[in-house]
Amino acid sequence: MLFSSHAAELWLQGTNGISWIPAAFFCVLAIACAHRGLSWAAGVAAVLGCLSSGAALPIWFVLALIAFLRNDSRLRFLIPGAIGVLVVVS
Repeated sequence: MLFSSHAAELWLQGTNGISWIPAAFFCVLAIACAHRGLSWAAGVAAVLGCLSSGAALPIWFVLALIAFLRNDSRLRFLIPGAIGVLVVVS
């Protein structure tokens, strides 16, 4: 399994840096949407970032912090925080 084509593809993506570029893009998009109060768009961008690479996993905590600093309702910062805990634990 170490030399399977999928493992080789993942190794190549990890060594040339291409795997985290979409994750970074979607994280920046999520942060921009969260700053503008577009929590649903920020959530979608965060999901896409997490699906792109594991480098995007902490974005949920960033979204929760942004909602907290914006003095949004409790659900707007508790939901991303809870999702972040579930993502990291799983």
